[in-house]
Amino acid sequence: MNLDKRLLGLLKPLRKHLGLVLLAGTLAGVFTILQALYLSQTIDRVFLKKDTLEQVLSLLLLFVLFSLLRALLNWISHAQAAHIARTVKNTLREKLTAHIFSLGPMYTLNQQSGELSNTLLNGIESVDAYFSQYIPQLFFSAIIPLSVVIFVFPIDLLSGFVLILTAPIIPVFMMLIGHMAQEMTDKQWKTLSRMSAYFLDVLQGLTTLKILGRSKNEAK
Repeated sequence: MNLDKRLLGLLKPLRKHLGLVLLAGTLAGVFTILQALYLSQTIDRVFLKKDTLEQVLSLLLLFVLFSLLRALLNWISHAQAAHIARTVKNTLREKLTAHIFSLGPMYTLNQQSGELSNTLLNGIESVDAYFSQYIPQLFFSAIIPLSVVIFVFPIDLLSGFVLILTAPIIPVFMMLIGHMAQEMTDKQWKTLSRMSAYFLDVLQGLTTLKILGRSKNEAK
């Protein structure tokens, strides 16, 4: 699980929004547990204890209430996370553009314009998922399982112990999957950068290729 300090530094002006994302997401997770609790009680009383609809109506109303609250909190969390991602992307584009201008035209002439364009567009756009999904889920993956254990223990000690013993496996698999995903992403990004640079260079030189009659060879 990699956390880039430079990218995290961009979150400092957005701490209130990030706090709202984490608070809303955590409460949504708690309400999900309460949904499961009241739904399981309803099923138990209807199918095993043969209760009528009137007898379980209060449980169903609580289930609907927590479902609506969960949906609202998820919407708030996702909306704030999207706002954070948009703000960070705009900041990165402004900083990168200013940095390129500060280096001057001599620098850009020695660089492949396709690679620079790809970084400004696709490269910065790819951090969207990092801020809107990865960072919040990193926090939720720690707090939500803990909340589940807290609710389960008073109900069933054996299930609680099973969850405690198996929970440490989750971050291990996350680290393995994250490491593999990072290697694949790095490889694909390098390939995409080379292709973007080459493609734009070909487009810029298309007129010259046509004049010299080399466009068919370039296509091949």
